[in-house]
Amino acid sequence: ESELKNAISNFLELHEVLNHSYESVVVVHTNPLFNIVPLPLFNKNQLADYVKFNTQVLPSDEVAFDLIEHQEMAVVYIPFTSVNNYIFEHFGPFDFKHHSGLHLEELLPIQHDQKETACYLHLDQGILSMTVIKEKKLLFFNQFTIHTTEDLLYFILFSLEQLHVDLHEVQALFYGETTAIDPYFKKAAQYIAHCTIYR
Repeated sequence: ESELKNAISNFLELHEVLNHSYESVVVVHTNPLFNIVPLPLFNKNQLADYVKFNTQVLPSDEVAFDLIEHQEMAVVYIPFTSVNNYIFEHFGPFDFKHHSGLHLEELLPIQHDQKETACYLHLDQGILSMTVIKEKKLLFFNQFTIHTTEDLLYFILFSLEQLHVDLHEVQALFYGETTAIDPYFKKAAQYIAHCTIYR
């Protein structure tokens, strides 16, 4: 975490971010220390219980949650406390969120054909965020670290197989750091019939 804090400090200094004032500041945490909880099962007094099977929760860890707007779910996660403290020291009060909640808030309201299964694949700095939606309902969301096209293909194909999703019917929509000529996209298109760039 201290390495991340140093990288952020260097970035802010390099781009002279600290030399300006801001109306609001929002920090987005991208890490695998999260879980998605249906609201009927959610209890804000038991946050650590929701992530303890995904990661080791230390007594000093802060556990936070984001309610997903217009959806019956919450994202429970462990933010980078040292980063939050650093941002607070330099900017004062601010908001922070987990990246998974932002993806879900954007993707879940999109209207899909009732029979269509959509698989959204967001690539950013070696992180694959995979969201599968069927009949306007979330089937799957997870985050994977990828280093090669084979990593990407493995996580996509294995996840879709576990969900019993047909590779000839699913709509694979790529977004983030990818284009139609990207090796990741081209590799997936060899195995999935309907691959497109979402935006």
